[in-house]
Amino acid sequence: MPNLALSFRLSDLSQLKAFAEGLAARLRPGDSLLLDGDLGAGKTTFIKDLCQALGSSDVVTSPTYTIAQLYQSRLGPLVHIDAYRLSQGAEIWDLGYEEQMEEGLTFIEWGQRVCGDFPEALRIEFVILSDRERQANITASQADWADRLADLEIV
Repeated sequence: MPNLALSFRLSDLSQLKAFAEGLAARLRPGDSLLLDGDLGAGKTTFIKDLCQALGSSDVVTSPTYTIAQLYQSRLGPLVHIDAYRLSQGAEIWDLGYEEQMEEGLTFIEWGQRVCGDFPEALRIEFVILSDRERQANITASQADWADRLADLEIV
């Protein structure tokens, strides 16, 4: 049972960006985010906004074919993984980014495929409501997340 369950309605890309900025201010090295949602739900766009909010000047692209990308930020390395093509969650440790994941932040698209390997992660599911609108459903079992996100608002 999650210790945290939040939901935000995002009416457009500016609210998605505001969500990323608000979350970025609450992240700490070692954190992992598991992102889910249908194709086109906004997972990669959210990660682009999140990386920018964390001070990264790297070009953020979907790692669908490369499986993983590494970016730099003021909080350290950002490991961006697309777990869609992994046959099992344990393959994530074969990518060679374990040290960067411990020192920085990890963002995993199609996170439900590896959630057993990241029990302390913040989970975000993007639900398509219309062409422009999304709903972000946030859950976490770690009590620490509830404290950090208690005052998160999206304006």
